[in-house]
Parts: sequence; C-alpha cells; structure tokens
Amino acid sequence: MKTSFTGIAKYLAVLAIGVPLAAVGQAMDNLAVPVCVNGHCGVVDQDGKTLLPFENKYGAIYSNRPGNSVVVAMPKARDGVWRLVAADGKTTLKGPFDELRLLTPGYYGMGKGGKLGIIDHQGNEILPIRFDDLSTIGDPGNQYISYEIGGKQGILNAAGEKITEAVYSDVFMPLGHLVMAQRDGQPWIINLETKAEQAVPYDYLTKPFADGVMISEHLKNRTRGLVDANGKELIRQSEYQWLGSAGNGYVAFRKQYDDPCGYMDYSGKVVIKPQFAKCEAFGKLGAMVQVRAAEGKTGQYGLIGRQGQWLLSPRYDMAEQAELGLIGQAHVRDVPGYAVIGRRKNADALDYGVFSTDEGKEVLAAQYPLIGVLKPDLFAYGDDKAPKVNVTFMGSMESMPSVGLMDRTGKPLAKPQNFMGFTRDPSGRFIRAHEGTAVNSRTALFDLHGIQVIAPEWQEIEVNVERGYITANEVFLDENNRPQSELRALYDLTGRAVFTVKTLSCGAEQVVDGAGRPIWPANAATYCPKKKKKQR
Repeated sequence: MKTSFTGIAKYLAVLAIGVPLAAVGQAMDNLAVPVCVNGHCGVVDQDGKTLLPFENKYGAIYSNRPGNSVVVAMPKARDGVWRLVAADGKTTLKGPFDELRLLTPGYYGMGKGGKLGIIDHQGNEILPIRFDDLSTIGDPGNQYISYEIGGKQGILNAAGEKITEAVYSDVFMPLGHLVMAQRDGQPWIINLETKAEQAVPYDYLTKPFADGVMISEHLKNRTRGLVDANGKELIRQSEYQWLGSAGNGYVAFRKQYDDPCGYMDYSGKVVIKPQFAKCEAFGKLGAMVQVRAAEGKTGQYGLIGRQGQWLLSPRYDMAEQAELGLIGQAHVRDVPGYAVIGRRKNADALDYGVFSTDEGKEVLAAQYPLIGVLKPDLFAYGDDKAPKVNVTFMGSMESMPSVGLMDRTGKPLAKPQNFMGFTRDPSGRFIRAHEGTAVNSRTALFDLHGIQVIAPEWQEIEVNVERGYITANEVFLDENNRPQSELRALYDLTGRAVFTVKTLSCGAEQVVDGAGRPIWPANAATYCPKKKKKQR
C-alpha cells in the first residue's frame, strides 16, 4: 500500500540544492531520511541503519532537510497533529501543530487555528504564527518563501527574513534574482538581492540571456523591450514587436513581425540594418542569419560578423540557437555560443550538426537525425543505427531515434539505447537521461564522461552535491489523478546504493541496504495483501 501525500503535496520541497562542486565520492553528511513502505514510515541514516523504527506511533514522516530532525504526524485515529521530533522519535522539539508546510531546506511552516508561523529544523521559532499561508517559490538552490496576510502576498528569503511587505496580489516565479509581481493592477519588479521594489511598464520577462539581459513584453501593446539584470529598461517597448536572441552585446530585432531582422546594441543603436529573414544570437565571433529569398524560395544560412559582413557564406538549410530539451531541439536558451545547423537530406528531413559562433567553425558536421548541446564539450545525438523509441508528444505517439552521448570530437561516450532525451542536472555534475515524458517514465543518471551512475529505475532523481547524496523518487497518480512522489532510494555521489525499496510480486514492499540485505521488514511476505475469501 502506498502512502498518499495528497494533503501536503503542493508544499513538498525537493531535497536537491544547487551548490558548489565537491569531490566525487565524498562522504555523506549525517542524514536522517524518512522512507515509507507498507503503510509504515521510519527513518534511515547515511549508513542504511534505522534511526526510527518503522513500527512506531507515527502515521507519516517528512523532512526537507535530511539531518538531525524530522517532521512527523500522529495517525489520524489518535490526534492528527504535527510535531517536530528528533530523528529517533524520542524527543519532541516543537509542537503539536494543526498544519504543516515544508518550506526551504531546514525550515517549516507550522500552524494552529488556520494561521502559520516558521520554525527551523532545530525547533527555533523564526517567525511567530500570524500568516494565512506559506509556500516556496523558485528553483532548487534559488528558493524563497512566499507568505500571505489578508489576501496579499509578500516574500521572505530562504531563512525567513523579510524582503517585502505583504502588498502584492500575485507573486510569480523568480528569474534569477528578479521577481515579477502585481500590485494595485500594476506590474512591479522585486530585486531579491537588494530588496528594491519598483513599478515597471512591462508585464512579462523572459529568462536571462548570455549577458544577463532579458526581453520584456507589454501584452496590451504587443511590443517588446530590453532590460538589464536589475530590471531597468535599456530599450523601451514602444517601437519593436519582436526582439530575438541577445548575446555578446547585440540583440536581434524587427519593428513589425513580418519585417526583415537586424541587430541593435543594448543602448538601442542599430549596428546591423534589417536585411535578413532570420537572425540568431551573436556568439563571440558572429551570428547565424538566413538570407531573404524570392517569394516561394527559402534562403540559406551563413555566419556574419559584428559589422554585418559575411564570415561564412550561406550554405546551411537551417541554423538555430543550440537549445536542448527532451525531444530533439527544444526551447531553453542555455548554451550560448552554439548553433544547431541542418542540411537537407530529402524533401521531408534534415541532417543536423553543431556550429560554434564563438569560434566560427563546425564542431560536428550535419550528419545526425537528432542533435543537441548539453555543454560545450558534451552533446546528445541520435544516428541512423539508433534503435527507435516511442514517445507520446502532444497527445500522439511518435517514433524517434533514441539518443546517446558523445564528445566534441564525435566520439560516442554512451551509445543510443532506450533514452529519448538528456538534460543537464542542476548540480552541474551529472546528466539526466529520460525514457519518456509521461508521469511514470523513468530517469537514469550519467556522469559527464557518459558513464551511467544510476540505472533507470525511478521517475525522479535529485542530487545534493554539498551533502554528498542522491535521492530517487517514484512518481505515481493518486486517486484524484494527481501526481505524487515517494522517496524510494538513497545513493552516494558514485551511485552506490545506501538503501532502496523493492516491491514483491504480491505488492508488498521492503527496504534493503546496498548489498540487498533487508532493513525492514525482515520478512516482507507478511505484508502481502491478503486475498479476499470467495463468497459461497
């Protein structure tokens, strides 16, 4: 039987935190990791030893900072309240409370009578009970706490220190250290580092580009501008319906959507007049552009320099900014200095390669049915020999080549097998390999040399380099068809299992150590669901 986390699912914080790099194989910190099997929850340490036995009085156990304390709940049949207790369950550090929110690592929202306050993992009160709601915003390693009072929202930093008052009707996800918010019907920008708050004329910001600048958009006027890393307008959104990819001091622009494109610098000065059909981001040396062709014809792509001169005459049938997602080329601008190039293979297909706009040369010739850039010296690829995988995309099943990993010389590091895509792990130390896009699709973990560290057994894999561990979660749909996540394994940074949860054919579960020895229960067969007797 699976333990449903429905009641607090939207408050669960992932365990992984973006942190500085550390040595592979480093020793784990002292951990206290909650794990639930067969309707029982216990706590296991970094050596696979049980700290809190699974047969205990608690009906659920959670932690957003594996360490010397955990959050537990009494079974509903008793009193249904939350307590912060020591890892062995013997000492209550704080509580009881009626409500729980898992916030940033090491911090918890605990409440009574419909209000919430914040405590840390040692039970210290950080902020008293007075909030209507608490939740986290941001990505792992860049998380903040959103709070609500009287229907208005404000922001705290990861340690519960105030950044803004509760004056906003909506607070959106951070883009780096900037947050867009709504106040009195007006867009505002909040600088999470300086705590500066200001009304702005734009409604939306894109992700930061290579130089830290961002495209702003005014939804009503359908115009775009450019802002710096602090949200200050560099180019106002009064003239341009389209601003494209920025990089190395230049941003592509069109006055109208169907106009030719050219380039401006970040002050708005036109440096290359509009004359091209498509304009990609500038690398250190140049940018890929498409020439305009006669009606009914398609122009080819070449490389221009910073004065608009041709450095490489048009010769490619496609050139786009190097963007990698789960299915071929995607739409996350995170590999500056590279473009994916394509040559026409036949009327229906292209072969793809990689071009460096920093160096002005091909890195990989256009000869692959799938290509993507993970980092400057690591590429995902599919070839004609790759086995096919079936992927559901936008409601339809598609067959595509599986992908593998190769280096800058084209040497395969991991040949295509059963993965449909790779993504970089936020830690910067690993690559995630995905078997599909569905909720139950499994994920594997590779190192940067293409060696598989963790096999594709689980749906979610999270890395905490600073504390030396990797967790794996199973994702499933609950009775309301909502995705839920349960911890199923703990590994060190080399992929050595500390413990895993295995499932018997009858459905019973067992926690085993890295050598496969039972941690709990000793005899999992006793937890096999009993068959109902047939009615005579």
